[in-house]
Amino acid sequence: MKFSERSNTEKAFIIIIIIAVAGIILRWGFVKSEISRSLKFFDKNKTEQTAE
Repeated sequence: MKFSERSNTEKAFIIIIIIAVAGIILRWGFVKSEISRSLKFFDKNKTEQTAE
C-alpha cells in the first residue's frame, strides 16, 4: 500500500513515529544515561538498604 493511499490518521501516526525514532537516535547518549539512572532506582540492594 502506497503512502498516498493511507488515511490522514495513518499518515500522521507514521510521521510521529518517524520523528520520535529520529529524536531518540539523535539524543541516544542522553536517553541511555537516563535509562541507566532510572534502572538504578529499582536496584534491589539499594531499596533494601533504604527500607531498613
